[in-house]
Amino acid sequence: MVRHACLLVACLLLAVAQVEGQITTPVFLQQSLQPAAISGSGRTLVLASSLGNSNSLGAEVFSVNVDGTGLRQLTKLSSSGSPGATNVALTSDGRWAAFTVGQGGVGEEVHLLDVAAGGAGDRTLVVDKQGCVLPLALCFGCVYTCLRTPHIADDGASILYYAARSQPFYLAKSDGSPPLNLPVYSGSLAAPAKRVISRTGQVVFTSSAPSGPTFAAAPGQVYLMNLDGTKIRAVTQFTDTSIYSQEATISADGSLIAFTVAANNGVTLFTIHSDGTALSAVASGSISSPSLSADGKILAYVDTGRVMVMSKPITTLKYSKVVDATISDDGTRVAFAIGPLNGGTGAIYSVNSDGTAQTAAYAPRTISLNGVVGAAAGSPVTAGSLATAYGTSFTLDTLMGASSLPLPRSLGGVSLLINGNAAPMSAVSPWQINGQVPSETPVGTEMFSAAFADGPSTAAVSATVAGLGPSIYLLPDISFSQGAVFHGNTATPADPAHPAIAGEALVMYASGLGQTNPVVPAGVGAPANPPAVTTITPQVSVGSKTAQLLFSGLAPGFVGLYQVNAQVPSNAQVGPAVNLMLSVAGVASNVVTIAVQ
Repeated sequence: MVRHACLLVACLLLAVAQVEGQITTPVFLQQSLQPAAISGSGRTLVLASSLGNSNSLGAEVFSVNVDGTGLRQLTKLSSSGSPGATNVALTSDGRWAAFTVGQGGVGEEVHLLDVAAGGAGDRTLVVDKQGCVLPLALCFGCVYTCLRTPHIADDGASILYYAARSQPFYLAKSDGSPPLNLPVYSGSLAAPAKRVISRTGQVVFTSSAPSGPTFAAAPGQVYLMNLDGTKIRAVTQFTDTSIYSQEATISADGSLIAFTVAANNGVTLFTIHSDGTALSAVASGSISSPSLSADGKILAYVDTGRVMVMSKPITTLKYSKVVDATISDDGTRVAFAIGPLNGGTGAIYSVNSDGTAQTAAYAPRTISLNGVVGAAAGSPVTAGSLATAYGTSFTLDTLMGASSLPLPRSLGGVSLLINGNAAPMSAVSPWQINGQVPSETPVGTEMFSAAFADGPSTAAVSATVAGLGPSIYLLPDISFSQGAVFHGNTATPADPAHPAIAGEALVMYASGLGQTNPVVPAGVGAPANPPAVTTITPQVSVGSKTAQLLFSGLAPGFVGLYQVNAQVPSNAQVGPAVNLMLSVAGVASNVVTIAVQ
């Protein structure tokens, strides 16, 4: 019956590509890293992070030199039961930091921190008792805050912040006096690391209705005002109501403003003099995060996951993308956050503005909480199958895959430990480790960690290992539900372009089908003659009909990958998306689709 199996290497590689394809799908559950603020000299970064903090989910404030040395924890929020810092701003001289604390409404705080004094210099200036209307939509892992985007004046005496309600701008003073609610009806401030307050006390913001409600559509303009909210005046004069200005930042000398505009045709980066003259479109496309040097002569921003300085890329990352960038006042250094290709933030880097001396300034190695999962989409971790550990900074922008069998217990100096024992590894990237859970791993709660040849191991996280957890792999780039199900002895998927027919043999690839006979040692490719057959026979359903099982076992030549061959029932449902599923000992798999004609 094995002769019905898809033994072509190309076909098997296509199935396994789903496992390796997940190399860009990280899970950052319940942990956070905020983009860093950079001092005017380009020497120091201040940031909020909970990465690697095994004692608390709340983010603490840290300072670090741009070359990665001198890391200091500046706050002790977790010791007081605080939910942690959410946004951080820094004065140009690097002495004073402002940040917000808390989430979810009433009781959020604004803090002022003397960086040199560390935790002893942390003062609560504002405790917000009003709260705000939070979103009704459920989003697992999302953090909603009322107080956002704090900005601190260079003398450390004033903190401007945003509250998510009407008249959103507030000004707090370092003397602890009650915050002043500024007379701006609606508006937005750029991210905390960006400058919105010039040294002359001019504040830049964006709004479509700064002075009161409007009853007709209005474009989003860029505005200036005094720090106390007086003398509001428009800098831009857009007339197109589809224009939405955002991320406005100002040079320290107040001469130049940079901002992005989201319109129907995408995002455009503009600069304009603060007197409203010399509006200039600098770039367009996937643009974000503009930042100006103090004199306005150097402009940094993010374009398609790269840091750009004066329209030239200064970063080249293959397995990570830039999600934020801020240039120092003196124009010498850019701090930027990186994350996986599909989003998120996992490390802070810095680079000279000419592209030299790129350095990981803050890159803690972690396995994410709840970040150990089965390699097949949505599958549990099961003994004998492939699994993925998501996390941060396992490697520095490199992807390494195993090149031979048996699978190694270390790749590039990185090992995945299960209860302290190194597991066979198939791939490692900055954001995830792929490997096999040995079949002898006990069923129950087990501890996973990553070990490194050049440094300490990560903190261990727990994950439940199951004996059975059937799951069918999905094929990437076809649909969200197309299963890794192929016409027998071909590399052709049973998709709408190549539908299956009644009576033919199909080959599907799965995980979590349990023990086999013979037992295959961890990391070793499955045998072909005789094959490793599952000790529990699965059932295959195509639509509402039961398919005849032809083979169930490990895919010959591969590690931890199950192969199931079944015949399409003669009376099977037809259509471009017919449901297919497995069940083993009453445990059902995910439902995938195939095409049947």
